[in-house]
Amino acid sequence: MNKSRPLECDRLFFSMEGFFIILEIAHALLSMRKNENDYKGGSCICSTAMNKRDISFPVHSVQDWEKSAEAALKGKPLHSIHKKTIDGIHINPLYTDRPEIPEYHPARTWKSQSGWKIAQRVNGHHPGEALSRFETELKKGTEVISAEQFEHWTAADAEKALNLLENPHVYLISKETAAGWHESLLSSAKQIEGVFGIDAHSSLTGDKSHENWFKPWAQLDESQPALRTIPLTAVHWHNEGAGIVEELAVVLSQAAEWVETAESFGWDSQKTFSKMHASFSTGSSFFSEIAKIRAFRVLWKHFVSHYGTGQSITIGSETSAFTKSSQDQHVNLLRAGNEAFAAVLAGVDYLYTAPHEQSADLSSQAFRAARNLQLILKEEMFLQHIQDPAGGSYYIEHLTKELAQKAWEQFCDMQQRGAYSALVKNGWLQKKVDEVWHSRNHDVRKRKTTIVGMNRYAEVSKNVTPANNRRTIGQSWDQLIRRVHQEKTRSVSLVTMGELKDYKPRADFVKGVFAAAGVKVDENDHKADVLIACGSNDIYKEHLPNFLSAKNRHQKLFAAGKVQDVYPDLDGSVYEGLDMIDFLERVLFEGKGEEDNA
Repeated sequence: MNKSRPLECDRLFFSMEGFFIILEIAHALLSMRKNENDYKGGSCICSTAMNKRDISFPVHSVQDWEKSAEAALKGKPLHSIHKKTIDGIHINPLYTDRPEIPEYHPARTWKSQSGWKIAQRVNGHHPGEALSRFETELKKGTEVISAEQFEHWTAADAEKALNLLENPHVYLISKETAAGWHESLLSSAKQIEGVFGIDAHSSLTGDKSHENWFKPWAQLDESQPALRTIPLTAVHWHNEGAGIVEELAVVLSQAAEWVETAESFGWDSQKTFSKMHASFSTGSSFFSEIAKIRAFRVLWKHFVSHYGTGQSITIGSETSAFTKSSQDQHVNLLRAGNEAFAAVLAGVDYLYTAPHEQSADLSSQAFRAARNLQLILKEEMFLQHIQDPAGGSYYIEHLTKELAQKAWEQFCDMQQRGAYSALVKNGWLQKKVDEVWHSRNHDVRKRKTTIVGMNRYAEVSKNVTPANNRRTIGQSWDQLIRRVHQEKTRSVSLVTMGELKDYKPRADFVKGVFAAAGVKVDENDHKADVLIACGSNDIYKEHLPNFLSAKNRHQKLFAAGKVQDVYPDLDGSVYEGLDMIDFLERVLFEGKGEEDNA
């Protein structure tokens, strides 16, 4: 990994620009105290006669801060540093108080014990291989039995896995029936804890009748009452590009449908809720992801109160597959660490951190690093001993409240339209999520959302991944990289104008854009198919008109900077905020064959 490039913590609250603004504001606030009397008496901050407990600072109002902020912004309006999330929540640059404490504040719904279970999933070409890996994983820090593709295990294989722990704890969520595991759990003399079942998205929208799902739950309830057998899930929709509001709403919608269904088979709501577990993927928006889990606790308390119960729920999380990049995959390790940290601060009960290389097996460095991320959070940062570590943060408290309100409104809207399974089958929910996905993709194409190693700070050499239908945050860039690799592209060269200081900023910008597509651009090769002028606006006035008239008629000429309105004979221009995928496809491919044959 190139250590000279910035590390990524996607969409952090403050940018470096914001950091310097805060410094300027702090300096301006301190400079307000011009009166010498401020340094006398009880408010003295430098007197050696007073101990540290007597040190105090003058109080300033929010209006003082706003005035200083406007001065630091040098003419930009204050609202220019306000942000809006994909969920429509406005983020202020400063929070000075906590929101009104609602009846169902997260602090009142927090689990009684801190800590979480490390739930690293193992896989293998056959159950024997997976069993061997189970044994190794449990010795190295994994705390529960969790696996990929366990549906076709025999009961004997499952029993061997359960015997690896004196007090077995499982975390096994699948998309189809796991008959061997079900049989082993039914016959086991041990009392087993954890989560075992088919995720609610699959069970509610599959071909089997609800009765076929309910019977195994009822059987397991008799033999293994501590198991939670109804895993609600937002993972599917997260990986489709849904926003946090949609994720929270679909989990409540799944819960509502299963409560109603279970009642028809004789279970009351208290019994059904006691069997539920909620699983999420944790994305890269650090503070919003913390607020998501905290908001879910608020929503759950409010939701179950409508059924006259206060039944709690366990929560599991996994690092997001949607946010991972196919390029410069070591940055995925940073993303996974960011996501795991957010999940732990939010207070999940189970956590799976995926390897930064998606094809990695258990023996690889990637899988070991994924496990060690959790061990560091648990054993070296001591986060397992802290309850609600994010509580009291004005920013996170506001985010929590606003996400909970928006998600409840979304849930109520969904309930009016129909049950969860109906909304999936008639396409309404997919259409709703697609709108969010297209908004995300739009921001990535324009580089408004940065993906380190993909659309910014990218290496020219690329990993060319096979085509697949799975959505990721960098999907559009992956598709472009595959096309560049498979098809012949035009040759591209920069035309630098003026001195180094005139052209370097725009030349570096253009090189970065093309590097994201896996294209290395030359400099001052005037025979290239496409020329891109780089210089200052003043230099353009001097050189660009002459260059336009002198270029070969088959050559395309673009310019760096938003200058096409000034020079309409240009074939285009490239500047920050442009749809870069569209620009690159136009430059590298459009009309190439016709000109080549001329």
